Amino acid sequence: MHVLITGASGYVGAVLTPMVRDAGHRVTALDTMWFGNHLGESARRYRVCEADIRDGLHAFDTIDAIIHLAAVSNDESVEAEQKLSRSVNLDATRALVHSARSLRIKRFIFASTSAVYGHSPQPMQVGDPCDPIFNYAKWKFEAERSVIDTGYTVVRPAALFGHSPRMRFDLGVNILTAHAVAEGRIEVWGGEQMRSTLHVHDMAYAYCQLLRAPLEHVRAKIFNIGGENQSVQQLAERVQAVTGALIYKTDAKDTRSYQIDSSAWRQLFGTPRRSIEDGITEIAANIKADRYSDPLGNDIYHNVRWMRRRLAA
Repeated sequence: MHVLITGASGYVGAVLTPMVRDAGHRVTALDTMWFGNHLGESARRYRVCEADIRDGLHAFDTIDAIIHLAAVSNDESVEAEQKLSRSVNLDATRALVHSARSLRIKRFIFASTSAVYGHSPQPMQVGDPCDPIFNYAKWKFEAERSVIDTGYTVVRPAALFGHSPRMRFDLGVNILTAHAVAEGRIEVWGGEQMRSTLHVHDMAYAYCQLLRAPLEHVRAKIFNIGGENQSVQQLAERVQAVTGALIYKTDAKDTRSYQIDSSAWRQLFGTPRRSIEDGITEIAANIKADRYSDPLGNDIYHNVRWMRRRLAA
């Protein structure tokens, strides 16, 4: 199968792309490379295209499947650059779906977000009402309709964590671990807020499972994909157990909870293979070995800070 991966050099894409190639597929990796090329030496095994998804699929008429990851990610980045974000996250996704249908591509997997449910004090199931709060989730939710109406597949991932070649320290478990290792302390705002989490490698593996699943099992389907539902306080305590850092609590700036029920996914495809402790341990080891350049201060690890810097330049 010839697979086009958009956002192939991103946080998930840099893990997923070699995984898809190792599964025996031919891979075309497309990315703007705003955050750099993180495909490494293995890039010689792919066709790598430094391009913008807003330019369309004119040169991709031999594709059998698309995994569409490319997006302006997280609420802060989208709110900072709303016009750009809408054009990428909504308009370009709709155009990509239209092009895929015109090219008779049978398999299209769209990375949405579990934030489409909005504040969720209870774990949300596919089919429960959605009430997205910020534009990031609102535009993802709007884009989902084009995907489903065309018979393609939507994924609503939990909050991701863990090491990736394109590392991010603007994600919950990752940033808690970075503070714990670099400063010996973890600041928790509130702590009662609930979060669904998933290791980035389990997310990449889930996309591979969707690639090989029979089409009738995934056509026009939406999947919640996550691991554990934990409070922010519980996540901090798990970081503390691995790193020995102290926890300091302050008043919550945002008391909303975001959590999903992924039991339907697990019944079909199995449980996640990597734990929260696995992610904490690998990140802590990499920080101690100086494999990240200033994880707290370097803008490259923080989407909104890097975008603002790029656009200002």
